[in-house]
Amino acid sequence: MKPVLPSEAPGHPAYIQGRGRRKRNDQAVLMALVCADLSWAGMAYIGAFFFRVYLPFPLTADFLPASRFGEVGHPWLFLLGTQVALLYFFGFYDLSLLRQRARLVLRVAAALGVQLVATAAWYFFRGDLSFPRS
Repeated sequence: MKPVLPSEAPGHPAYIQGRGRRKRNDQAVLMALVCADLSWAGMAYIGAFFFRVYLPFPLTADFLPASRFGEVGHPWLFLLGTQVALLYFFGFYDLSLLRQRARLVLRVAAALGVQLVATAAWYFFRGDLSFPRS
């Protein structure tokens, strides 16, 4: 059995200071994860729109001109808010769960599915006819 050094004892000031430093590091990592998720989600949304505009599918070339991006109402707060909420709900901001890679793909698929259903419901119940269906 390894002897416990005084600085490793739970009541020692160095132990408490180390826990505080770890907590601040974890908070910084979580803030970086949230910022990265928001950035990637925004870029993916814009990228999907422009991918659809500049790589037209057969028989749909005139349905979505590039000028439509400014005409469509973009629910940024809803999209990015649900993104962060769902990632939190599915454990992507729990650093101990992120280390468990075995179920990561299932959690990503579940979060993506719920996000797709929530976004489709948002547009359906709002009755927003300006959103391009193509």
